[in-house]
Amino acid sequence: MTYTSVRIIYNPNSTSGVAEKRASSLASSLKSKKIPKVYLHATTSAGDAELYAKKWAAKEKSPLLISVSGDGGYHEVINGALSGARSHKNYNPICAVLPAGNANDHRRATRKRPLVQGIGAEQVESIDILRVRIVRPDGSIWRRYAHSYIGLGVTAQVAHELNKVSLNRFIEIWITLQTLGKIRWFRVSEEGAKSKRYDSMIFANIHSMSKTVRVGEQTNLHDGRFWLSKVRHRSILSQFYMILKILIKGYPKPNNVGSYSAAILSDIKMQCDGEVYNLDAGSTILVTGELNRLRTIL
Repeated sequence: MTYTSVRIIYNPNSTSGVAEKRASSLASSLKSKKIPKVYLHATTSAGDAELYAKKWAAKEKSPLLISVSGDGGYHEVINGALSGARSHKNYNPICAVLPAGNANDHRRATRKRPLVQGIGAEQVESIDILRVRIVRPDGSIWRRYAHSYIGLGVTAQVAHELNKVSLNRFIEIWITLQTLGKIRWFRVSEEGAKSKRYDSMIFANIHSMSKTVRVGEQTNLHDGRFWLSKVRHRSILSQFYMILKILIKGYPKPNNVGSYSAAILSDIKMQCDGEVYNLDAGSTILVTGELNRLRTIL
C-alpha cells in the first residue's frame, strides 16, 4: 500500500454539515475497499487543518491527507503537508480534496476520475503548484503555497466574493459594484523599473476560477509555468466594464511564465486560493511555479 495512513480532515460546521456527511461517506467507501488505517479528523477552528496536516506529514513517510472542503480548506492542508515534510528528506505526503465548499475550483479544473477510484487504484501523481515568497520591510521572509491561484487587487477580491454565493448575472453585477467600492489600486516596481499602478494581478495554476471565469487555456500541470494576467489602473467605470468582460470572456491576454518578481509599493491584500493575507508596502514578492511539487490524486 502506497499510503502509511489515510487522514480525512473536515470541518463539521462547514456548509451546514455537508462536509461531515461527505467525510463519513468517504471513510466508509474506503474501508469497504479494504484500505487500512482510515481516520476521520474534525477541525474546531481556522488553521486546524494545516496543523493536523503538518503533524502527520512530519510523523509518517507517506500519509494520504484528504481535505473535505472547498479551496480554502485544501489550501491549509497542502501548506501543512509540505511544511511538515520539509525537514524529512524521504517523507512524501500525498494530498487530495473532496469538494464540500462553494467554489471547488481546483477539483473542477483538475479532476480525472472519482476520488475513491483513484485512491483505491493508488493513482498518485506529482503536479505543479505555485509558491509565493515575501520579503517583508524588516527583512523577515514569509512563504506560502497555492494549489490554484494567487491574486492581488480588485479582480481577485471580486472572485473571492463571487465564490461565496450561488450566482446569476444580476448577483454578479451587484457583488462587483459593492467590491469596487472597497478596493483601491496598488503600485509595484518590476525589475527596478519605474513604478506602475495596477488594479489587479492574477497568478493562476489552473485555467478557471470563481466557478466560471477563464484564465488562459488548459493548464499544463507538469511544466513549472503558470498564467499571469495584469490589469493596469483605470477609472471606476472602466474597472466595472473590465470586470464584466472578465466574468464573460475571461482574463485578457494572460502570459505563460515561470516566475514573477516585484517590489510592493502599497499596502495591499493578497489572496491564495481564496485565503486573504496582508502585504505591507516595502515588501518584495516572488511567485514561482514549483515543478511537480505536490503529490496528489486527481
